[in-house]
Amino acid sequence: MLLSERLPLAASLYPQAPALISHGQYINYEELHRRSDQLSHALYAEGLRPGDRLALLGDPDPQLVIALYAAVGIGVNQRLPAKRCSTDGYELETLATWMTRVISMCWID
Repeated sequence: MLLSERLPLAASLYPQAPALISHGQYINYEELHRRSDQLSHALYAEGLRPGDRLALLGDPDPQLVIALYAAVGIGVNQRLPAKRCSTDGYELETLATWMTRVISMCWID
């Protein structure tokens, strides 16, 4: 089963179950699916297409998970750059040559 198929299934089987817990608050599977679907439609409307490359940059929080599911739902290229930086992230030069678009993700309510 693909990652893009797991969230809709979990949302249909366990809609009110906690999917993400952060700072004492949670988002259930139904809400996670709704928000990621909403964001994927917005990204598609902005021109993101299956096979495009997309870099998701941000803190490890619910917004990033929503963005990941939105991107996977569209079918973007999920490969990581080969060169890894010795610090926490990827070198900007490596990212610049790897990605074709960077989108700053935010909540869409």
